[in-house]
Amino acid sequence: MKIGIDIDEIITEFARGYLRMYNEKYEKNLKFEELLTYVLCEPLKISQEASLKLADEYYNSKHFDKIDLVDGAEEGVRKLNQDHELIFITARPSHIKEKTELFLKKLFPNFNLGVVYSKNMWEEGLLKSEICNNQKCNVLIEDDLRHALECAEKGIRIILFDKPWNQGVSHENLIRANNWNEILEKINELNKIENIIEVKNEQ
Repeated sequence: MKIGIDIDEIITEFARGYLRMYNEKYEKNLKFEELLTYVLCEPLKISQEASLKLADEYYNSKHFDKIDLVDGAEEGVRKLNQDHELIFITARPSHIKEKTELFLKKLFPNFNLGVVYSKNMWEEGLLKSEICNNQKCNVLIEDDLRHALECAEKGIRIILFDKPWNQGVSHENLIRANNWNEILEKINELNKIENIIEVKNEQ
């Protein structure tokens, strides 16, 4: 199968680092579990302009340079790469493209993994569903409900990585996973289904 993989919150703990920086800067004590939307200006109670400015500050900070990996992500991607074609699909802004791709090359030095940048808060571009269709992805691993539901509505299967901001939703194309072990299990299940479909189509 061809699998699209989001970067922030799937590979890296973007929100945790961003929140640490916010708490330091504004002398707050907001917890990760209180982020009930990924439109971060809302739980942080700052303007969208201030939120984007803080994100740019974060991208150029020690917090971002030492960003934590999601538990199991590195090993999970390595396992998926053995049997599937992978591509990263991210809503990160293009002005940190070089930093993003250097990070991924360092993390996965021997992998030939492409990165595609979608429409985001900074700039226009293709929606993730459009990218998935263009890239012929069978599934997208995602955490952000905005992208997940938009893709699901277009018939794209989504493995939704469980986060505080994506609770209380269901869709026939959404499959929830609580960790990377579950992501690998769900991918194996979907791959079996795809293989059965291919065999039937060939008959």
